[in-house]
Order: sequence, then C-alpha cells, then structure tokens
Amino acid sequence: MNNDTQLMEPMPAPGPKPFETLWFPDGNIVLATDTYLFKVHKSMLSSQSSVFRDMFELPLVDGSQMDGHSGGMAPETFDGLPMVNLANDKGEDLACLLRAVYERQDNPQTPLNVVTSLLLLSTKYDFKHIRKDVIHQISIHYPMTLDNYGAMDESGSHLFGMLRTQCHFSLLGAAFTAQVDYLLPVLYYAASDFPADYILQQFTAGKISLECLKVLLIGREGLNSWMTIFVTTLRDMMASYRMTCPTPGCSLDIPPYSTKRFANTLDLKNIEGDKIMKECFTLLCPACSSHCAGKMDRWRNIVWDKVPILFRYPEWNVLRAKLEMVLSEDV
Repeated sequence: MNNDTQLMEPMPAPGPKPFETLWFPDGNIVLATDTYLFKVHKSMLSSQSSVFRDMFELPLVDGSQMDGHSGGMAPETFDGLPMVNLANDKGEDLACLLRAVYERQDNPQTPLNVVTSLLLLSTKYDFKHIRKDVIHQISIHYPMTLDNYGAMDESGSHLFGMLRTQCHFSLLGAAFTAQVDYLLPVLYYAASDFPADYILQQFTAGKISLECLKVLLIGREGLNSWMTIFVTTLRDMMASYRMTCPTPGCSLDIPPYSTKRFANTLDLKNIEGDKIMKECFTLLCPACSSHCAGKMDRWRNIVWDKVPILFRYPEWNVLRAKLEMVLSEDV
C-alpha cells in the first residue's frame, strides 16, 4: 500500500496529569483518577480515613511495601511511588476531597458541586470529620422546624453560590446516596413544591436516583392530599367561630380569584395565617381575623408534622435527635 494512502493511526487518549496544588514533593503515594494524579501523604490520609488506612495496609505480591508487608496484590507505580487507581472517582471531585483533608475549613459560600462531592466522597472513604462538617452546613440551611425553615426559604435567596431553589435536587440526591436519612425529609419537602415534569427532568439529568424519585413522588402525593383538604375546607374551618361574631359587616366573603396564589402550592409558608387573612379575608373583623389566622397556623403545623411520615421516615423529634447526636460526636 502506498504510504500516501495509509491511514494515520489514532492518537492515544491523553492520560491523567498531576494536579499542581495537590502534588507534594515529599508525598509518598500517588492517587490516580480519570483526569488527575495526586501525590499526597499516606499518613495524612490514614489518620483521617479508615478506608485509606486499610487500603495502605494491603500487602503487595513482589515484596515491595504499601505499609511494610510482603506478598499480596500487584503494585502499580508512578514516578517510583506506589499508585492507587481510583478509577470510579472523578478527578475534580477527589481534588475537592483532598483540599478538605489538607485545608479543613467551614465556608458557607462553598459552591454546590463541592458540597455534594464532599458529602459523597467523605462517606465513601469514611472521612468522618469532613462528612460531619458538610452535614452541619446543610442542616443549617434546611432546618427541621416550620418557622426556621420558612425564614431560610425566602424567595430569590441564594445558597452555595446559586439560587436556593437550584440546590434542592442536587442536595437531595447526594444525601440519599450518602444515606443521611435524618436530612432527607426536609430535602424531600423542599423538592416537592415543583411541577411533576420538572421533577422528572431532574431525574433524567441524574440529580436523583430512581428510588429517590419514587419516594419523592409518593410523599409529594400524600402532601398534596393534605394541602388539598386544607385549602378546600378553609372556609368551613373558620365558619363556626365567625357565626358567633356580633361585629357588623364581619364576613368570610372573599374574591373568587384570591385563593389562586396558594391553591396549588405545597409550600406551607405560602399559607401563613396572618398573611392569608390580610390578602384574602379582608372583610373579617380584627378578632375573627386573629382567631382564624391562629387556626390556620395550627393546621400548618399539623401538616408539617406529617412531612417525615409522608416520606417514610420517623418524626421530626427523632430526626433532630439523630442529627444532634452526629454533630456532637468527637471525630
């Protein structure tokens, strides 16, 4: 065959390259991912992670040492050092984890992708202190009481470098995978106030797993049933008290369009008693308005108390106790 007609052989795909800021001259182990290599210290990883500690204690077949033993698994090396291939981990994700190992800090401005990476990999490799720090940060922004949650969940508010509403599904998916069960009900609740087609888009985008999606849809349906009962029986809940009111002109009459704003919501802050009285039941006297607002808020709290159960978890007090126990552990 003529050389001019020979097909050029394809260029080999570039291999992973050293990650500059996590390539320590005195490092004694190389971690390899799909895109990056990390030259780090076995002692640093072993002191914080039981998984890496056990990994480094595995013996090697040629008598060379991962930690002073001989015989066992065949070693890989890079630049004369033992190399551990972490093929299932993305380079950027592992970089996030290793930065946290070497530069531990709590920063509420940490980007969302870093937060989820840290939660997943700290769980996978048993970095207990990093996992605890991440869980603490998430729990601050997703509290388990209705009043505190409503105060955090302001329209247009930002979290982890983006709109808060853009965080719900990524955090839910990561917490589900990492089995942080005591955070899941409040994250399910946050994700439930979206249209079904948007929820399915988040699933197809890989933000939540199929099992997580199933629990979300079942719980969302139950929550919707409770909210429907609440909205459709709103006037009946207040009528018995209003009938005894002697104030002239006091009325439960409302414009037919006034309930549209909250008729299809699953967000309990949208049906806060005082807010609904002022926006919808404008003909009620002050005494009836105050009484009915209190009645609505008691109902809101009843629905809130149902949230964990609707998503197949224990009650809020059990979840709070478990979270407090985890955060109080000395790791």
